[in-house]
Amino acid sequence: MAAPRSSPRTPSKNKGVGPSNQEGFVDGVDHAHKETWDSAAIAIFLECIRDEILAGCRVGTTIIIAGYMELAIQFAKHTGRHQEMKQLKNKYTSLKKEWLARNKLMDNTKGVTGIGFDRDIGLFTASDEWWEKQK
Repeated sequence: MAAPRSSPRTPSKNKGVGPSNQEGFVDGVDHAHKETWDSAAIAIFLECIRDEILAGCRVGTTIIIAGYMELAIQFAKHTGRHQEMKQLKNKYTSLKKEWLARNKLMDNTKGVTGIGFDRDIGLFTASDEWWEKQK
């Protein structure tokens, strides 16, 4: 059991406090803490990533710091939303994990997985037999 605290906890500066009307906006750029990644923002982000890779800012599978800095500038220029380097790196890592999982599902070299992808609705599809095997 933990020892009792001798002093009360200090509340977080931002916890439970909503943004004011102008908070986070500097020169028309949104400096919000939490980014909402809709499909348009992801498409712009991926285009910026592609540009940085083509510019030689990737070593192996990792984008270098200068690449992330330029990525942040380009993303803000295209969307009007400022993101820190760490936030962009986290998003790149999560998208890469999703891409690897998708490729693993679609890999037919280890036999037919029974999973397909319907581009019209944007979802993976599987037969009823496949689902029965998963139970």
